[in-house]
Amino acid sequence: MRTTDHQSLDHRMTRLERKNRLLKLLVAAAILLTGTPWLVDQVTADERVIEATRFLLYDEWGKRRGGLEVLDDGTAVLNLRDRFERNRAVLTVDVDGKTQLGFIDAGGTLRVGLASLTGGAPLLTLKDPSGRNEFKAP
Repeated sequence: MRTTDHQSLDHRMTRLERKNRLLKLLVAAAILLTGTPWLVDQVTADERVIEATRFLLYDEWGKRRGGLEVLDDGTAVLNLRDRFERNRAVLTVDVDGKTQLGFIDAGGTLRVGLASLTGGAPLLTLKDPSGRNEFKAP
């Protein structure tokens, strides 16, 4: 009689454990099916769009090495700096569409300038270390 009770109890326990595993599996599947699309949407939305009016780049020593920003007058500016935090390359686009690209030497002198002025007229200037024009076109 005791053996029968133990067998019956073992059988019931095994069946209960199997149902419990199945229930856990169904709950996990339900969580994944209902929660994953929302979670994936949140992650991909964050990866696709970053919004700001100013981004600053710093190196591992905390020195500012560049930036991208929109100034108060609406001009968009991208600048890259050397390890001494001096501007070395600057790209600007103003609200009227005038675009300028400048390369600056270590002394802070504009050495190469390329521009598309309002109306689309091009301008190229090459300057000596003192800032005097060596070449200008047109």
